[in-house]
Amino acid sequence: MVKIIRAIFVVSIFVSVACDVSYAADNVNIMEYFENQYITRIFVNDIKNSTGNEEVDLILLKESVENAFLERVSQDFEVAVTSETADVTIDMNITEYLWTEDDPVDNLLGIGGVAIDAAKQENYARMIAEFKFTDVKSGEVLWEDTLKATITDDEMSEGDSYGMINDRIVKVLTRNLFSRHKARSR
Repeated sequence: MVKIIRAIFVVSIFVSVACDVSYAADNVNIMEYFENQYITRIFVNDIKNSTGNEEVDLILLKESVENAFLERVSQDFEVAVTSETADVTIDMNITEYLWTEDDPVDNLLGIGGVAIDAAKQENYARMIAEFKFTDVKSGEVLWEDTLKATITDDEMSEGDSYGMINDRIVKVLTRNLFSRHKARSR
């Protein structure tokens, strides 16, 4: 039984690494696209909210994504007024938003980690979003991925969590989009 569990574990690690390699190839392509532009004009389309939670602040999230591009130092970006005047459009769909007072036990690095994680009483927020970057002229999808952001904080209220999780998903986006390697230490 132990051998079967080890085999499943090894196979799951192999599959994760294989997925990262294919992702890295896509990431290099969009990096090259941005680097070959003197200034890249982006347009963030209205964000779709598939969560059913009307409290998710889509306007603030759109502004946060635009600001993340404007603050880049290594590439120059401008926010286009319309999608037609942009080089790249960004589509985003929030597929999950969760806030709970009970942080799920997710530290599975040994029995001690599980015990400590289970003993802590912290609030938890999670957002999952689909991103798609499209070249306006060719219609080619340059990059797309589903990203997840989480926050654990003992003082975070549900009201505070919306802005905090927006900031976190934008950080995850920029890390994954502008890093030459997907896996980066957090």
